[in-house]
Amino acid sequence: MSNDSIAFNRFDQITSRPNFSLDVEITEKSFRSLIGRYHLADRVVCQVRTERGICHQKHQVGYLGVDDQGIEGLIGGDCGDKYFKEHTIFGFEKNRIDAEIERRENLQRLLSYKKDFFVWAEKHTALKKEVTAIQQKVNVVYQGMPNIVLLFIYNAQKTKNWNLLVDVLRHSKAKNKMTSKWHIETLCTFSPFPTAQEIQSLLGKIENISSLFSEVCSLDIENLPTPKLKYYANKLSEWSDIENATEKNHKDLVKFISIESLENLYYVCSSTKDKYETIKTILKSSGHNNLDELKIKTFEKKIETKTNLKFDGCTVKQNKNSIKYAKGSF
Repeated sequence: MSNDSIAFNRFDQITSRPNFSLDVEITEKSFRSLIGRYHLADRVVCQVRTERGICHQKHQVGYLGVDDQGIEGLIGGDCGDKYFKEHTIFGFEKNRIDAEIERRENLQRLLSYKKDFFVWAEKHTALKKEVTAIQQKVNVVYQGMPNIVLLFIYNAQKTKNWNLLVDVLRHSKAKNKMTSKWHIETLCTFSPFPTAQEIQSLLGKIENISSLFSEVCSLDIENLPTPKLKYYANKLSEWSDIENATEKNHKDLVKFISIESLENLYYVCSSTKDKYETIKTILKSSGHNNLDELKIKTFEKKIETKTNLKFDGCTVKQNKNSIKYAKGSF
């Protein structure tokens, strides 16, 4: 495969070429070959002429073509597909340009990885360490919370609804008589909590990409066949997705396991045992050790007082209907 195709990303790279002309009009009949492909920030005018007239459509992506006089002009991507699709030479040239540029870009990418082998190896190790730390914190919740809390979390992960509803006893006065009525209100909206499967999947992806990276760097990259070159480049380019997913999971986790957030899970529970296990897990995830009955009771009172004040001093309790709904959804 030749390596003559040019990838342009600035218009001045095209206009500075000696054979380029803004006045040329390229037709299906006058077309001879392609120089390269462009993807520009600027919008440029298409120079294709058809039986309907000159195109002049502004665009950013297309090909630099050559006519039968050796003059170069712009062939917009849409015009190329629309008016030259039956043109055998154009189709061949377009495929050649795309293949040559893609191979060169993939080759440069893999050679860059190989050059910075130790830098990338350190990145892989650091990210694996970060995801492992996330997994450990996630497991504190999954292994310590009672089933009713886990059920709420699983349902929220499934429905993407992280609102926690509670019953609030509101008091009102009508006709000189005080009345009390339970109202369903929103206590909070949790940040999404990562699933155990998500975290394990990230660790697996890091392991796979690290193994593939080591394999690539041991090969004679420049002599790899094009399909293999493309495969390696595409797989290794997934690294940015893994980094982004890790960052998102980390941010979500930090918000979810903040003590101000975890306290709200107390109101998912109704039984004394579930409340006890929830508070115990909250304190453990916050770094508290050597827990005793007094510490747990004190923290429980603190949660109830704080939540009641949030609702104007009203009594707050678990909303049983929302929990029943969560149970029924599994």
